[in-house]
Amino acid sequence: MTKGRESPEPQDYDEPYVDPKLVCFKKGLKLFTTHVGLGSLVCGYAALGGYLFQNLEAGNELNECKDARDSYEELENKTKISLWEMSKTFWPNNLDEEDNKQSFLENLQHALVNFRNDTINIGYGGTDCEMMGTLEGDAYNWSFPGSLLFAVTIMTTIGYGNISPQTMWGKIIVIPYAMIGIPVMCVFLADIGDIMADMFKYIFAKVCMCGFCKKKKPSQDDDDSSSTKSGGDDAGGDEGYDSDDEDLDYQNVGVPLTVTLGFLAFYLIVGAAAFQYWEDWDWMESAYYSYITISTIGFGDFVPGVGAGSPTIEIVFAAFYIVMGLALLSMVFYLLQEEVANKLNKVAAAFSECKSRRLRNKNVDDKSSDCAITGGRTPIMGSRSNMGSRNRVSPGPPHDDLKLHLE
Repeated sequence: MTKGRESPEPQDYDEPYVDPKLVCFKKGLKLFTTHVGLGSLVCGYAALGGYLFQNLEAGNELNECKDARDSYEELENKTKISLWEMSKTFWPNNLDEEDNKQSFLENLQHALVNFRNDTINIGYGGTDCEMMGTLEGDAYNWSFPGSLLFAVTIMTTIGYGNISPQTMWGKIIVIPYAMIGIPVMCVFLADIGDIMADMFKYIFAKVCMCGFCKKKKPSQDDDDSSSTKSGGDDAGGDEGYDSDDEDLDYQNVGVPLTVTLGFLAFYLIVGAAAFQYWEDWDWMESAYYSYITISTIGFGDFVPGVGAGSPTIEIVFAAFYIVMGLALLSMVFYLLQEEVANKLNKVAAAFSECKSRRLRNKNVDDKSSDCAITGGRTPIMGSRSNMGSRNRVSPGPPHDDLKLHLE
């Protein structure tokens, strides 16, 4: 009996089983869909690409430099021997004679042209390969900052083209890296562009418009609004305003096209000034690079950090400038689209109002013309009360007006 009265213990099989891995995956997916998660994902993915491409291509770059140097030194030695043999052929003879002198100059020019063409084909620029990557030597094209900039240009589809993978594995990795990185970057730019658009509209409403965007909404009943004004002394002058309405007004404020494009031009000017300070470019070249980069054209004729001894700061700033510039461009497109839509809605509302006014005026004109024809009295025909008395003549209207009405 005692055992039967005891409360049963909770059974584990009644509760649904939840896989901890599934819960962890859902939490991670929720984190990545937030603003901070998307930003961290983009930064981490770009850093991963920089690490991968540096390890895949830096060693090959050093080997190519050594091969090019060896080929150049071999070509240089051959050219020296050729010039020495040429001098032994022509020097014993009288170079003062015009024919011998002309023949010597032609052979010398031919040897120098061949040396120049072969040097260009080799692609050796005089780099000290053993000093690459040091403070005294040239920097690797595939250093971590350079690889990071390359990864960012892949994700943003700019693609300067000044460097490209030369190894087999580098070319293979580029394909899946771009297939994943480009959609991630597009989602990030759209998200950060919306945030920047909201911030820009709020700042414009607070600073530029000096609070004039906070308009009091008219009430539906004028009597109620007047009574509110008369009895609103206790509210301290805050009647008719609502915090949600103010937020809605800030959200619906329209930014003029000139302000939006002016802010984009200011960003381009800031980038041009920064690259002019760091790089050996004039003002026009820096502004040209900023525009070509932000517009994702990316010719590759001007690339930051090329030829500098330690271009880490310049390259990292360029990567940050590209990402923020594209986010700013997304914000500009959003604000421009919103402003154009608002203007089109205003034009449509104006046309609708004009049409309704014309209809009202036409109705008023019709009524006035009917009153003028009937002499200001009740018409005989067209009224439901007079439908059964068509043959009876109303004694009201004069004979002439009645004849005109019947006609």
